[in-house]
Amino acid sequence: MIEWLSRSGRVWNFTIYGPWGSGKSEFARAFTWSMKNKNENIVLYLDLSREKSDIVLLSDYDKSKLIIEVIKTSLGKLGEIILKMYKVIRKIVEICKLENHRFIIFIDEVKHVLHYHSDSIEYLVSSAENVARDCVRDLNLKSINIIFITSEQTLVRDFLKCEGKFLTTLLFWHLDREGFFKLMKNLDFHDEHIINILYKLSGGCPRLAIDFIKMYRRDITLLVLDYVDRFMRALLKYLRVSGKYFDDILKEFKLILDNVDNVELCGIYDIFLEHNITIPLVPSFKHLSQVQGDYVGKRAGFQLPLYYYITRLIFEKGSIDIDSDDVKRLMSYLESS
Repeated sequence: MIEWLSRSGRVWNFTIYGPWGSGKSEFARAFTWSMKNKNENIVLYLDLSREKSDIVLLSDYDKSKLIIEVIKTSLGKLGEIILKMYKVIRKIVEICKLENHRFIIFIDEVKHVLHYHSDSIEYLVSSAENVARDCVRDLNLKSINIIFITSEQTLVRDFLKCEGKFLTTLLFWHLDREGFFKLMKNLDFHDEHIINILYKLSGGCPRLAIDFIKMYRRDITLLVLDYVDRFMRALLKYLRVSGKYFDDILKEFKLILDNVDNVELCGIYDIFLEHNITIPLVPSFKHLSQVQGDYVGKRAGFQLPLYYYITRLIFEKGSIDIDSDDVKRLMSYLESS
């Protein structure tokens, strides 16, 4: 992406999405930092979840204070960034004399922009593309690329509908095995047996690794039971709103376990999306990271292997009463697999 964006003269926007806790925001910050020596590129990272407290500009440190001041004085709220982007970019270009530069703008947690755009992803994408083209044409810029970041899986399907309309949707996944082991050792945890089990449960999720150390006091059973509770909240909500019986749920789980892509055919899919349990997938050539495992298919999957294993535990037991003995059996299975 760095190579493409730092050379392209094409106005084109992106959405980066992925599982909760996979490191999308860290990716954007790292990208911004990596561009600091590319003089013709101005990279803005805007974290809309924190309003104005976490505006980061690392690509051109000397101009960062001035640009941040322009943003603060030009916007009533950071969520208005797309509506007022032309005005903001014009001021930045004029004050900092940035003609013939390339702007790359990360907008993190894009859901905070939506209510300024009639709650429509299509309107947001169209507005961003039009503004970017106007800025390039009127302000003598090389290009503008806007990169939306979201963890809201219910929004992803709407972004996917805009594919080809000056937008590409890219999937960002968890760490690979080597990266996950390195992270655990950086967290001063060196029990490779436990790390291996944790990797099989998390699929390499960095947030889960950090929570294992800080929140769950290095207790895997405690971690698994907490995720069982999260899973159950989504399942019970589905039972309430759908009016289905538990036997109907087991039939859906059988379909999912036969083929994970079948989750799209099940009524529980939408609620699983809302609760960050499942995720829609895009073709492999649009992946920013490697995605593999029994818990993902070609079109959809679980955000964590742990959720796949919980589905299987409930199906095999025929009950939602998952306890510590069930967790021990799961651990034994993972140790032997």
